[in-house]
Amino acid sequence: MMRRMRYLAVLLGAVIVMACNPIERADEASEKIERFHADYNAQRDDAIWQRTGQEFKDSASREDLQQLIDMVRRNLGQMEESEQIGINMNSNLNGSFTVVTTKSHFEKGLANEVFTFIARDDELELVGWNVRSDDLMRGVMEDAARAAESEGAM
Repeated sequence: MMRRMRYLAVLLGAVIVMACNPIERADEASEKIERFHADYNAQRDDAIWQRTGQEFKDSASREDLQQLIDMVRRNLGQMEESEQIGINMNSNLNGSFTVVTTKSHFEKGLANEVFTFIARDDELELVGWNVRSDDLMRGVMEDAARAAESEGAM
């Protein structure tokens, strides 16, 4: 009986690994990030929104995403190049997630971007995009200072 259980566990494990091939998922995530950056540079923001998963849409409105993209563009400019510096794959009761961290070189500064994807119907959907950048924060603070100065001048 124990031998049969071990065999079943090994077989189940093999099926799970084959169903979510980590190399394929990593390649698919890289392709989706490249497309995201191409759309970002071409200002195809609606295309970015259309490819987000429901979890993304439930946590942020289309306008929220637009404000974030506009803020990144204004302060960091065009995407020049991006290099993957980390990847994490995790499965839990909420789904199978692939999280990719990139070191991204923009026209006006550097950032680490974190892209979170969920596997759904044999495809990855974007459910999170976070931008971590001292250059971005510096630009946001300078924008706020300019806004405060112009309000004080009125």
